[in-house]
Amino acid sequence: MSLDSEELPFTRIYDQYFPDVYAFLRYLTKDPDEAEDLCQEVFLRYFAKYGISESPEVTNAKALLLRIAKNLFLNSRRRKGRFISTSDVQVETLPDNSHDFVTDHDWREYIDEISSKLRSEKDILAVIFVLRIVNGYSFREIANICGKTTRTIRRYMVQIKKILKK
Repeated sequence: MSLDSEELPFTRIYDQYFPDVYAFLRYLTKDPDEAEDLCQEVFLRYFAKYGISESPEVTNAKALLLRIAKNLFLNSRRRKGRFISTSDVQVETLPDNSHDFVTDHDWREYIDEISSKLRSEKDILAVIFVLRIVNGYSFREIANICGKTTRTIRRYMVQIKKILKK
């Protein structure tokens, strides 16, 4: 097998999923440099484990990459001990989620405000909120990304709604 034929799956996977992984991490970290560093680490870990060609054991590469990204983000926060203060926001007044939240400044600020409130409780709540409300993932997809059951994700969403109603 030539080197060129092995680079194609690597390039395809990277090009296809980099924007989503970066946007997810950029939103969570609020720091483009940290998001880029974490994003590179996500792909390094993915390719170290599954190789540079497409692996038959990976059925949903995007979910796996986002799971790695979520875990790296949570681990970095635990190491740094960074938590952000809260502010009041109502979940019922969310704008429609068709925005590109990386480029739309007002939308990003609004979501940041909500996420900060959730992060003060648990980082995982902010991650679930972003995946569900901002990115529009189903409970099953979020459960797959987070390594939880669908029922647990639904319980977290109930917690999120209660926190945002306060």
